Amino acid sequence: MSKQYALPLLVLTLLATSAHAQQVPRIAAEQVAIDRGVVYSLVPQAGQYAQVFRLPRAGSIRHLMLPLACATGDQIEIAIVDAPNGVPGAQVRQVQRVDGVALDARTLPSGEFAMRLIEFTQPNLLPAGSYALTITHVGGRTCALYRAPLGDHYAGGDGYYRSSTASIWFAQSRDLGFQVFYQPFVMPSIR
Repeated sequence: MSKQYALPLLVLTLLATSAHAQQVPRIAAEQVAIDRGVVYSLVPQAGQYAQVFRLPRAGSIRHLMLPLACATGDQIEIAIVDAPNGVPGAQVRQVQRVDGVALDARTLPSGEFAMRLIEFTQPNLLPAGSYALTITHVGGRTCALYRAPLGDHYAGGDGYYRSSTASIWFAQSRDLGFQVFYQPFVMPSIR
């Protein structure tokens, strides 16, 4: 690259990073209805659950909220993957491991389940499109993942399951409970 373009490119990159970091995260997708009587059991190395969702604009997924209940010693891996044709794909865009002690969505006094925060420590800039959040139990005993009521409660994608011995995802009759928060990318203005 020629030296005459190096400094302007550096300045543009710094402005874009600064503008992007100052925004408050927005909800990209959510489905918060929970069926208190139906729970998926997450057992280490037994399989994965996924929920396909739409990212409405380019941006970085900063955190998720999920109705997970785990114990001390459990470990969950959450990944954001491409979802070509509305099915979870193989290309991992970002991943985060979370200790079970931080994921205790026990019933609140009101009888509702709490969503638990999963923050991505290294979020990546993603183009608008279809993605899936995948949930894998990678260590410990077992975790509970609370599901949505029967039916399609999120129109932007479906819930899926894949066993550890299968290579394909199977659509479920229920979505997962979830919220995806992102920071939209904003092209900085140069004056």
